[in-house]
Amino acid sequence: MLSSNLSLSWKLHNAEGNVRFQRPRGVFDHIPAAGSAIRGKCRPFAVKSPSFGSVGYPFGCSAHFLSTTIMYESDITQFIKQLKVEKPTLEAEQRQGRALLWDKAPIDLDERARAAQSRVQQQPYVYQGE
Repeated sequence: MLSSNLSLSWKLHNAEGNVRFQRPRGVFDHIPAAGSAIRGKCRPFAVKSPSFGSVGYPFGCSAHFLSTTIMYESDITQFIKQLKVEKPTLEAEQRQGRALLWDKAPIDLDERARAAQSRVQQQPYVYQGE
């Protein structure tokens, strides 16, 4: 019975009498709409649940968005950025080094077949005489 009452509260009729569904006012008004500016929507609101505390922020917002903060960069990240500025050819040199180790010539199947045919089969036990 509760679910049918809930679904009826979402049902509205337009001017032509056709049924369309729309959320009731005030249900999800605290959630910012897609494409809207978040800063204008991030105002604290009172929460009645004791598990959330007395003041909360809308979905997708927090106190973090209300103030401008500087992102933390580790020492390693700062070092790598500085190294790239000082030596702009570093990435190209790294690619050349990787090419020496990993970029191999394609496998020649004819040569591989000849090598397999020319192989001498080893005896099962090397130290055994005939």
